[in-house]
Amino acid sequence: MRQNSSEENALGARIRALRTARQLSQEALAERLDVSRQAVTRWESGAAKPSTANLLALAACLEAPLEELTGAVPPAPPQETRRPPVWPQAALCALPAVLALLGWVLEGRSRVPADVIGYADGPADLWVQGVPWPLWLLTAAAVLCAILAVRRCLRARRKGGGA
Repeated sequence: MRQNSSEENALGARIRALRTARQLSQEALAERLDVSRQAVTRWESGAAKPSTANLLALAACLEAPLEELTGAVPPAPPQETRRPPVWPQAALCALPAVLALLGWVLEGRSRVPADVIGYADGPADLWVQGVPWPLWLLTAAAVLCAILAVRRCLRARRKGGGA
């Protein structure tokens, strides 16, 4: 009950502050609202509360939002926590995988067929069989990126966000 009384006094103080800021007397405000001056006095003293219709009229007359007049603070909109999108990381991880796949395909094409013993009619180049080390390095980078991407997706799912 005590809290209700302090709310009424706070409403009355806000009505008084807005009225005096607009340089209106109680009588002038009462005339605009089509109520008695005593009603305005009771509202400002906290002895009575204005009706909903009178609150709306007060807000319009005093050119103040209803929330300011009543002291009601509108709830703050929920703040979204935006996670960075996963697709740039996935694209970055896909790049070494695509390059490694392309490297392996090209490496397989450049090999001498197994059934050929030799077909040189002139000077021949020396063929060294084996996979070049940059291709192994690129493949390792692709595997590492894939592991990191899967790990990140699992973490995001565990946190309830879904990647």
